[in-house]
Amino acid sequence: MERFFAMSGLPRVSVVIPNYNHARFLRRRLETVLQQTYAVDEILFLDDASTDGSLREIEGYLSDSRLRLVVNTENSGCPFRQWNRGVRMARGEFVWIAESDDYADPRFLETLVTALIRHRDAGLAYCRSIIVDANERRLRSWSPIQSATRWQKSFVNEGKDECKRYMVLENTIPNASAVVFRRDVYLRVGGAPEDVKIVGDWLLWVKMLMSSDVAYEAEPLSYFREHPGTVRAAMARNGRVIEENLDVLQSFSRSLVIPEKTWEAAFRRNIDLWIVMALRYGIPLEANARICRRARGLRPHFRRFLLWRLPATLSTAVPCLVGKAISNRLGQAVRRRHALPGDRPEAR
Repeated sequence: MERFFAMSGLPRVSVVIPNYNHARFLRRRLETVLQQTYAVDEILFLDDASTDGSLREIEGYLSDSRLRLVVNTENSGCPFRQWNRGVRMARGEFVWIAESDDYADPRFLETLVTALIRHRDAGLAYCRSIIVDANERRLRSWSPIQSATRWQKSFVNEGKDECKRYMVLENTIPNASAVVFRRDVYLRVGGAPEDVKIVGDWLLWVKMLMSSDVAYEAEPLSYFREHPGTVRAAMARNGRVIEENLDVLQSFSRSLVIPEKTWEAAFRRNIDLWIVMALRYGIPLEANARICRRARGLRPHFRRFLLWRLPATLSTAVPCLVGKAISNRLGQAVRRRHALPGDRPEAR
């Protein structure tokens, strides 16, 4: 496809790549940024004091005048702090936060920038993602759990309606790498919150959609890695993800009138997820206590509700967890015996 060049009249795009210890994925990330059919105006590479040789991996790209390298001498402790820093530094009208362990189709920017140009009221545009593992094996196509059909087709929706009908139930924008947004809208709402570890993106998208619309492209153009080294994987094990999810629900309650059935479904989903994670990871007692306090603040008679949910959730979760554990063990045994290709990381 003919390459789009940054000409007069076309919006400039800044790409922010926040990185921490993703050396093995950086070449793939940078190549799929540089190969975009819509020209990138600048690339802001923000390294958060990596210790794995990340800077050596990008040395070959520093000759590109569009790449600006910013290195922290100490880790910031919060990925969303790096997002905010990068967006403030950016010069483009549109911004793409391209997470360092993900990658994209060459038509990603062309498609989403076109959506934003066509829909002037849209503060952000995003696309479907393909979930891959650390070795780029496709695991599944992303889709919110609440609808089997809505995200099969492209759409544009009023931001507040999107929030109260869909975003309250879950973060339907799966990852920042799948999003291109208007820089002025991001800055106007104050950027991403820096006092959270997991849900900063969810809260950010909600803030942006409270004052703008959303455009969605159903074509899968972003590849999102799911591997044990992600922050989300670590936070699932200690219960932090449930704590922050309940904080998001509290935020929704303050800012929007949520239909009772929708709010109840959102609360029930988080409690069910907590039960499953507690079984799977053995969430520490002090974290469970914090989750209980948050839940009691959101719902009267929470203990009674919990006793009601436990039997149904356990009857579904336990067989699934046991089956998954057996499947994982069998898969590991087969790989060891037959040395299936692709199981080892590629040499960089």
